[in-house]
Formats: sequence, structure tokens, C-alpha cells
Amino acid sequence: MRNFKLLLVFVAVFATLQASALSRDCNLTVKVVAATGESLEGQRVMLVQTDYSMTYGASETTLDAAGECRLKVYSGNHRLTVERAGYAAYAEDFPVTGDMTLNVTLTEDVRNPFALKLAERHDPMTGKNDVTLQWNREDPVFFDDFESYTAFDTEFSPWTGIDGDHAAAAPLQGSYPNRGTLQYAQVINPLVVEPSWWTDYPVLRPYGGKQYVGFVRTYGGSANDDWLISPAVTVGKNNIVRFMAKAADVYKERFEVGITTVDNPEASDFTVISSGNYETVGYEEWEAKEYSLADYEGETVRIAIHYIGDPSNGGAFMLMVDDFFVGQADYFSDAVATKSLRCAMRSPYNPNERFLVYKNGEQVGETDGYSFAFDQLEAGSYTLGVKAVYKNAESELVEQPFDVGAGTFCKVIVAASANDNVEVDGVKVEFFNESASTTYSAVISKGAVEIPSLPAGNYIVSVEADRYDKWSKSMEIADGAKVDIALVETIFDPYNITVTQTDSETDADKVNAEVRWNQDLGFEDDFEAYDDFATSFGEWKSVDNDRRVVYPIALGSASNIINFPGACTPDNQVAVAPMVFNPYATTPAMAPSDVAAIAQSGEKAVIFFSPQQAAADKWLISPAQTVMDGYVCRISLKAYSEAYPETFELCVSTTDDSVISFKSLGNIMPKGTWQTYEVDLSAYAGQTVYLALHYISNDCFFSLADDFYVGPKEATDANVGNVQKYDLYLDGAYLGSTSATFFPVMGVSRGEHTLGIQASYVSGKSKLVEFTFNAQGAVADVAADSVEITAFKGGVRIFGADGGKVIVSDASGRQVASALLADGAEIALPAGFYIVSVGSHVEKVLVR
Repeated sequence: MRNFKLLLVFVAVFATLQASALSRDCNLTVKVVAATGESLEGQRVMLVQTDYSMTYGASETTLDAAGECRLKVYSGNHRLTVERAGYAAYAEDFPVTGDMTLNVTLTEDVRNPFALKLAERHDPMTGKNDVTLQWNREDPVFFDDFESYTAFDTEFSPWTGIDGDHAAAAPLQGSYPNRGTLQYAQVINPLVVEPSWWTDYPVLRPYGGKQYVGFVRTYGGSANDDWLISPAVTVGKNNIVRFMAKAADVYKERFEVGITTVDNPEASDFTVISSGNYETVGYEEWEAKEYSLADYEGETVRIAIHYIGDPSNGGAFMLMVDDFFVGQADYFSDAVATKSLRCAMRSPYNPNERFLVYKNGEQVGETDGYSFAFDQLEAGSYTLGVKAVYKNAESELVEQPFDVGAGTFCKVIVAASANDNVEVDGVKVEFFNESASTTYSAVISKGAVEIPSLPAGNYIVSVEADRYDKWSKSMEIADGAKVDIALVETIFDPYNITVTQTDSETDADKVNAEVRWNQDLGFEDDFEAYDDFATSFGEWKSVDNDRRVVYPIALGSASNIINFPGACTPDNQVAVAPMVFNPYATTPAMAPSDVAAIAQSGEKAVIFFSPQQAAADKWLISPAQTVMDGYVCRISLKAYSEAYPETFELCVSTTDDSVISFKSLGNIMPKGTWQTYEVDLSAYAGQTVYLALHYISNDCFFSLADDFYVGPKEATDANVGNVQKYDLYLDGAYLGSTSATFFPVMGVSRGEHTLGIQASYVSGKSKLVEFTFNAQGAVADVAADSVEITAFKGGVRIFGADGGKVIVSDASGRQVASALLADGAEIALPAGFYIVSVGSHVEKVLVR
């Protein structure tokens, strides 16, 4: 091969020497005009002496204001080519034997519209049809909406897969085939589950049609490692892969997209083409995920979706995938078109091209794109057509007959009532056509709605409205059908109850209490709202205890130093406290080229820099958090590289935000990819705490933290409907009622009490939710010298109880222990502040 390369060099040199032996003694004038009359000044023409493959330079072959260029050329055979957007390419071979002039006319590039298609959407309220005419779009290389497979199959050719985790899928609610089996993916149809997911869990519906592919979390809680692999496809020009994706629950689902040219691939054969460490999607709505295949043009490839959800690290439930497409980026399938009728985009083929649109031989509009919407067409037969027009030319009119609005349509009367005696108004009712997989909707006004033109067929009729239970019914719709909807008011039990106590100002033996419930007690921060590179932001506290010089960042080479406000560089060696870091705003920008520095969500994260050749001692301390039952703390962490063993402690303080007040809840060694870590805060229920990330890496590089959350492990719904009042009870006795979510209880005797709260609705009442608390006031005094209470790690020890009753309450007043104890007895308790009372002796203690 090396000798062959030398031979090519020799031939090229020989040809150059031959050409240089000749003289450029012929005058050539090239005159170019455009049929449109536009100026061609600055247009280059390509001129090659083909005998010796000699190309004349751009300075000689660029047209002047008159559309001409003049140059000295060699004698012999030549080829002239002219390419200009909007014009047909020009090419001519000619010999040069002496001085000559070459006249060229550029004509417009005219093509007839092709591939006319119709996407139709019926309007049941008017009986008319919205129609989109599309043209000039090549069919996709590959498209699959997963509608053709048997529901809940785990093997569905031509797709293949790899079950890398070898773990059974979690069995989801209901009865369906292949439930909880070993699988890499599964065809999901929420309509055929018993009982149906379609109405009970709308979040599990497909993007379109009835089916999609689901990647279900493992039953045992281990991380998923599942690959869904496409059939072989040959990539064309300007191709992309695009699919719709969504999470099935509150957890963000994680995945990668890979590609390979190997025919029977293993996991190691795939190259990741998705961005960042991994992709994520939420549950709120379907998201389009799109990736360029330009690097694989002309190659036969297989494309894989690699599901890497981890139930024990950030949570996971199911990744949903629908409408998998490979083809040109400007193509819209019929399935997509019916969901978004107006999808015109300017012609990518010719900037001078626009289109005139015709209906039954008459022009009705024009567009720059490849689609046109006809609104509210009556049912019937139409001839629809399109003609391309240019600056001075036009194509033929291409027409095609279409039948619009074919089928049987029915008048439907809907009547709706609710058991809370409120007139149903502004509520949407949906009709899902089971055979056509099409959803129609109407809005109920003053308890009724008339639908004049609903296609006949079998439907699932459903209503999902605030304040009411979900309602659904399967029924056949024929002309004159009546749908009676009876909505049932949703009744919510009071939740998140807290009691705050103060000493009574009028009676030393009593306390005043304020009861609150239905509180939104969570806190989350993604750090996007703060200034780039700030070390003081919001109510967070950033502490640099080691105060040592950190390592600078170099991108690509040691000379390409990254700079930003407060940065450590070779010319400015400084310590850097934890700061809000935006890799897109550094100089030069680290992102998007350095994916290892990109935040998990948004653009920003908090960065922790390691000291040079020393242990770090840096703190990021949260604002004060009031912890309730069922609360967790979640934080996402990432090391820049796993080559450096980065380490954090997650710490908690129940007193203040001074670093000496924190105790460790455990160490975390972040990986080179974003991982979410969760800590149960149940031991601190009822307390106000500070949480901290303590960075303790030794001579490493840097780590990132993102998406901090403190709150309920599971999401809670703050909408509790139309509550008429709340009735409150103390130790079974009625206290009073209120329409608010707080209530003062004055003059409560010290000791143990049971508080009850019940919500009243028009249609009924909630459960009576009871809450036991110990009324001790703000801070207790020692009232009996004979009792001694000592806290130790993991509990308290009581001396002098002499068989008396001991009551232990947390900081919110909630009773956590009650017993008759012998002298010197111990009570095991999680770490935190407690109020311990023995008879008249009351004491506040800290258990570590």
C-alpha cells in the first residue's frame, strides 16, 4: 500500500510537470446569464483542463457584475460546470484550440410535485373534515408504530433484543400475557389488560393507536440492561432516526441510543449516538427523540434503544416507546400528520420553489412547504392538486381524486350530573374509537353536550375531571345514542398533619397549639435559577474549609485552559468553593463537546473542585427543611471521571447550619455517569433539619451535584376538591369547624392528646384522621428532681421513673413511645430531638 501511494504521487507530479511544460496561451471568456435575469456576480464556475485534471483557481473563475470571467487557459479538452441553488446544474465538455467565448444560460430547476397523500381528521361537532394534502416526501426507510404485533409479545420479529440483566420484569397491575417474565421489551396494549389500564391509568396510553413498546423495571430491583434492536436498514441521504418516548410514572426513565453495522450484534458492538451520559424522559407528555444518521449514509445498520433504568438509584417503572422512524428529516408520516395537521416547512430542495394548491380545478392557496391544510371540508369527492412555481417557470399541475368524510356518522346526546349537586360545566368527555384508534372530544356545558357527527363504532367513553373520580364506559355508538354520565365526587382524607406548640400566657399548666394539614411540604432545586459561577446563591450555604488551591481544567490539551469567574488557572491559582457551574458559559465553552461536564438537567449543576494533593473539606448546605412522615432526600451526583475516586458524605444537622453540627448519614462514591441517590428521612419526621453534601475527595479532580429534592417519596396530589368544612376533635370531643387548613387549639392541658380531623363534602365525609401528640409547650422545665433522663447513641435512659409512665414525643409533638418503665430502663430511638415526660418531669433531649 505504501508503494502504491508513492506511485500516485509520482503520477500526479508527472502530470503537473507535463502541464507546466505547456503555456496558458489561449484566452477564454465565459459568459453566464440566468433565465430569471438575476445577477450572478460572485458566482463561481468550475473549470477543469481534463487532459491533466488541472482545476483553475477561484480567483480566475468567479463571475463579475456582468456575469463574465476571463482567463488564460491551456489548450486541450476542458469541462465547465455551474451549480447554483434553484437552477438546473450545467455541465459542458469542450476543446480549446485558440481564443474563444463560451455562452451559458442557467435555467430554473423545475420538477413536478410527486407522492401526493391525504391526512384526514373528522370534526364531530361540525360534521366537516380538516384535511392535509402532502407531497414531495419520500417514504421512510423504516417506520413501525407497533400496531401489527400481538399484544404483550416479548418476541416480535423483525425486532430483536438483548436481555443483559437476565432479571424478570416486575409484574404490573392486572392480568396480561407474559406478565413478569424474562424479557428485554414487551408490546404493551393497555386496552387488553384486565382490568383495563386505558381508563384507570391514562398515563399508560400510547402516543398513537393502541400499542407501543414498554421496557419494564426488574422485579428484584436490580438495574435494567435491556436492548431493543431494529431490523437492518440502509441509511439514505439526510436520514435521521426519530421515536416518541415517555416515562410511565413519576421517575425519569433513562436510556441510550446505539448503532452498529454488525449483522448479529452483541451489546459491545453498538456505538452510542445519543447525547450526554444518558437520555431521560418524564411522564407528563410524549417527547420526540431524534438523532442524525449522516455518519452512516449508504451503510446498512441496526439501531438499538438501551434501557438502563435503576429502581434502586433514582427510581424506575417503565420506559414507553412509540412511532419508530428512519428516513429524511422533513418527512412526516400519516400517523404524525393526523396529530399535527399544519406541519409545513419551507422547501429544502429549492429556495425559489413555492406551490399553488388547487381544489376541483380552482386555486385555493399557496405555500412554501410540502403540505397544505384544507379546513372544514364537507364530505364528498374532491380533486386536489398542487403546482410548483418558480421565478419565471412553473411545473405541471399534478392532481389526484380523494374521497373525504366517507363513513357512517351519528348524532350523540351526552347528559352529565354529579353527586355534589354542582352543575357539570367545562368538563371534557373523550370518545376513543377502538377500531380506528382515534380519539374525539367534546366539552360538557351546563350538564349536556350534543355531538352532531360522531363516526359510528365501538368506543370507550371517559371523563377525567378535577374533584371527581374517573368515569368510563365501553359502548357502541349508533345514530341517536345517549350517554348518561354520573360523576362521583372525590373525597380526600386530611394528610400531612403538624402541631406547633407554645406555652400558654395565662395558665402555666397548659399550652396553645396550632394544627395544620394538607400542606405542600416538599422542596426541590435544579440550580437553574442562580447566576453562573455564584458561590452564594439562594438560601444555600457554600463552605470551603480546606481553602487549598484546586486543579485547573484543560480542554483537549494542557494549553487550552478553561476560564470562568472565580476559576483556578495556572496564572491565578486559587481555592474554589462549591459553585453554580455552567459548562456552556466557560471560556472556551466546555459544553456540548465535553459531555462529562454537562448537568443532569438544564445547563447548571453545583461543582466541587478537589484540592491539589490534599483531602477536600467542602460543604454545600441546604436551606432548613421540615421533614414529615414518608420523606426522602434525593440528590444526583457525578464524577468527572471514574479514574478519580471521588467521595461525598451526605450529612444532617438538627440544630443549625454550622459544619460542626452535622453528622454523616453515609458515604457516596459517585460514578462517571449521573446517578441519583436516595436517603430515607423517616428518622427525622417532625423535625427541622439541614442537609449537606460534604466533599471529602483526596487529590481527585471535580464532581457535580444536581436535582436536589426533599419531600414525600411518592408524589402527593394537593387538589382536595370542594371541601365544605373540616371538623376537629380533641380526645373525642368536638372542637369546632373551619374551611381553612389550620386551626388554633387554645389551653390544652399538658400530656398526651389525640387530635381528629374530618373533611366534609356535599356528597359525604372523609375518614376521621387521628394524630396523637404530647402537649408540652415550647421547652420543658424539670419539675421533679428525682427523675434523671440521659440520652445516648440510639436512645434514652431513664432513672427514677419508679414504674411511672414515660411518654416520648418528637419535636412536632407526635408521640413515638409510651411505656411503664422500671428504674434505669432504656428506650431505643432514632437520632433526633425528643421531649421525654415522666409524670411532671419533662425534658428535651438530643439522641445521636
